[in-house]
Amino acid sequence: MKKMELLAPAGSVEKMKAAFAFGADAVYLSGKRFGLRAQSDNFHEEEMEYSVRYAHDLGKKVYVTINIYARNEDLEEVEKHIRFLKTIQPDGLIISDPGVLRMVKQYLPEVEIHLSTQTNLTNYEAVKFWQDMGVKRFILARELSSDEIRQIKRETGADLEIFVHGAMCMAYSGRCLLSDFLASRGANNGNCAQPCRWSYSLVEERRPGEYFPIEEDERGTYIFNSKDLNLASFLPEIREIGVDSIKIEGRNKGIYYAAGVTRAYRAALDILADISPRVGEYNLEIIHKEYESFLEPIQRELSYISHRHYTDGFFPGRENGGTEVPMQNYGDNSYIRGSDFLGIILSVNPTARTAKVDIRGKFVPGEEIQVMTRKIQDDFFIRPETILDDAGTPQEFTRPNTMVDISLDSPIGLEPGFLLRRIGK
Repeated sequence: MKKMELLAPAGSVEKMKAAFAFGADAVYLSGKRFGLRAQSDNFHEEEMEYSVRYAHDLGKKVYVTINIYARNEDLEEVEKHIRFLKTIQPDGLIISDPGVLRMVKQYLPEVEIHLSTQTNLTNYEAVKFWQDMGVKRFILARELSSDEIRQIKRETGADLEIFVHGAMCMAYSGRCLLSDFLASRGANNGNCAQPCRWSYSLVEERRPGEYFPIEEDERGTYIFNSKDLNLASFLPEIREIGVDSIKIEGRNKGIYYAAGVTRAYRAALDILADISPRVGEYNLEIIHKEYESFLEPIQRELSYISHRHYTDGFFPGRENGGTEVPMQNYGDNSYIRGSDFLGIILSVNPTARTAKVDIRGKFVPGEEIQVMTRKIQDDFFIRPETILDDAGTPQEFTRPNTMVDISLDSPIGLEPGFLLRRIGK
């Protein structure tokens, strides 16, 4: 059975490196324009060129998003961007707009075209149409069930990609006008203000100032607020269907999210790769049973990373015993945080028994801190004896966005790129 690709978000060079370091096979990223995540750091041309070269040196891949719905005034700049991409040769371009697709075929015909989820692919005839247009991979709508995905694979044999983790949209495959209407920021041009996460109350037009009593708390109700997708428990079925790439949402999220979620799904895929040859590639029931016995630490890891309440979305299908729990979180718009991100190990000096840390959160000498390694099972705890600033002065606690040296009884096991965190609150 073909290996599934693990595709992670890269909102910056730092996040790109973290995604690869923690197990991604490929990343998707965007230039400063045209990528539907205008609020992410995104990449200057020099950074994009560097990132493609960096990935290829690792034997990994980079896909570039140009998935806005372009206006006439965008086309000249889109053409320039495509011509630039020809010079750096990414592994694929993620596109929504048929006009942009036509331009790519004209100016960059040698690069794979991946059709964005923004095109609302929900049936196999639509996939066949786009196959005729030269599209290589299809990023399916989140609204599809496992049975529908299976039928599309069977009828088309196409290279399929699906989202397995991250934010969901309250609108059909992201086709939302709320942001444009309420904040003059167009979601389909990459600048969504996420008004679906705001609190709302209903008012009847002839009773101004009288709020309809549907409040879930004192601030109103969050009637549009979607939960986050988590399909980690469904990976055996996703693999058996023949999905080619599983995708993590989150280019706007931080390095801790990119590293933590990526390594959790990397662990899950590695477990599947170990189980399947032993029990039979298509013996789904047995694979599921054995896989579930390894699932607890993976879900625990995903619970540590900041998220909204999780849902399995549309994948199970309501007719197939899918959860009846609503996919919308009507109670609040808050995040669940099971851990605090504290810093990144920059370098280790075994002789001096110190490590240099890029600080992202507050901790104190003697506090127990978890070291987040490349693999969940290899994590361990340390207790920094002292914290020294650049001048070598002892500090009572760390300050975010500073560099410090921490001294340890033993720095054995620490490596540059490992992350530090506090579990629980």
